[in-house]
Amino acid sequence: SPPAFRMTPEPHGERIVRDTMASVPFVPADHHDRDASELEVAQRALASEPILALNPTLILGSTTAGPPSVIEQLRAVGKDVRVLPSAANLTDIGPKIRRVGKALGGAARKRAAKLANKVEVRIRRAKRSITAKRKPRVVFLYLRGQQVQQIGGKGSGADAMIAAAGGLDVGREAGIELFRPLSPEALVGLKPDYIGTLSAFILICASVLVL
Repeated sequence: SPPAFRMTPEPHGERIVRDTMASVPFVPADHHDRDASELEVAQRALASEPILALNPTLILGSTTAGPPSVIEQLRAVGKDVRVLPSAANLTDIGPKIRRVGKALGGAARKRAAKLANKVEVRIRRAKRSITAKRKPRVVFLYLRGQQVQQIGGKGSGADAMIAAAGGLDVGREAGIELFRPLSPEALVGLKPDYIGTLSAFILICASVLVL
């Protein structure tokens, strides 16, 4: 049968699908028959042809996916396209997992509900464990290879995690909305104590030298 297919490479949605539909074929939107370390594409601006070529049965995307004309093209040819709200705060994570499970249907819905409950419990426990009095200055980097390297700010999602962990998001402090292109000068100017990113981003970039 045709593979299930997710519309945007936003990594958290991909993880939810994998955790709730482990036995179902799944192809992420930035799949080009290459190893993940070779992928250096932004993938927020989508094209309908590569997606349709994979003959997906279900397309999941976030509200950041676009342009809108591509989404309409996919729907016009009869594809089942579900656009789900992005998770910008810790309180959004559980509902997002449940929405993905609902979209996938079947046993995935129950697994998603169980996963969401587990994640919410872990978040509450982690928040209670924070005892630091001084807020370390933290910058979050969104890395997708050499072509996409950005600093996170207000609304990035990372700002909520940094704040919940007792830190100060210096990108948000500097007035950055969502993301801004990364440069050595901008990074130094923010004066962070710590630089944070996701391990998946490091793998995609293939080398920590991009930092």
